Amino acid sequence: PDSLKTDCDPKAFRRVLDNLLNNAVKYGDSTTKIKVSLSRTGISGVTLKVHNFGYPIPLKDHQKIFAQYAREESDELKAIKGWGLGLSLVKGIVEGLNGTISLRSEKKFGTEFTVSI
Repeated sequence: PDSLKTDCDPKAFRRVLDNLLNNAVKYGDSTTKIKVSLSRTGISGVTLKVHNFGYPIPLKDHQKIFAQYAREESDELKAIKGWGLGLSLVKGIVEGLNGTISLRSEKKFGTEFTVSI
């Protein structure tokens, strides 16, 4: 809807969405749904949320996973292929769009990335 229009680079926003969705599929529980929501924030802002269930990201790693080459250390996730660049790229894009990214991850809640631009 028109109420969700914002001025940002659509290709950059698409890259953010692609990465977060790919991670939700890759690291999430394949028997549960991934929830994606987009809502209006203020006059011209938007908030994107991507939520999935799976292995929670330990609180001590919440900031670390946004660093280049950061990978989850747990035995369950070591077998999943990746370079550890996706979330650092996402964070850089979001900050370049004058936005923020945050994370909530708990066993019963699941994992949710929130991007506000």
